[in-house]
Amino acid sequence: MGFRGIFLHRCPGTEEGSAAKFTVLCTEAELCLLVERHEASDIDPSGVVDTKVLVKNSSTTDLLFVARMADVTMEVGSMFWVDGTTVYCFRFSSDNSFAEVQRAVHALRRTEQLALMRSVLSFHPLGNTANDGKDKGAKWKHYSECANLDSIPFLMNFIHTL
Repeated sequence: MGFRGIFLHRCPGTEEGSAAKFTVLCTEAELCLLVERHEASDIDPSGVVDTKVLVKNSSTTDLLFVARMADVTMEVGSMFWVDGTTVYCFRFSSDNSFAEVQRAVHALRRTEQLALMRSVLSFHPLGNTANDGKDKGAKWKHYSECANLDSIPFLMNFIHTL
């Protein structure tokens, strides 16, 4: 499924003192979200390895750009990303399309956060050194239950402070 819009880019000004401006690359562009699933790994048990944004010309079906989902920023009806010194922008033609893509990007990022949290918890020392009466399996179950989707933003902030 593709989302229609305008594809723009902004390069630094070539002349000294000139302002960089967005220029149109394609007026009939289409944006697609691509989620590549591979075998599950220790780091990502869901199997989601790579998420990409594809931009193509809807009239000629030529591929215009491929960006990693981790590199995009969603702002006021548009998606932005940087490649070198160039800023790219996909301006959605409708607010509904923007809202739908924004929800999808948010969901994919939360999935990546959950995979990261599971990875962090899998390296947590769950040895039986504590005298709390719990075995390793019970501790793992406890930590897995703590890593539910509702608590990820708090836990991610906690991890970044360490």
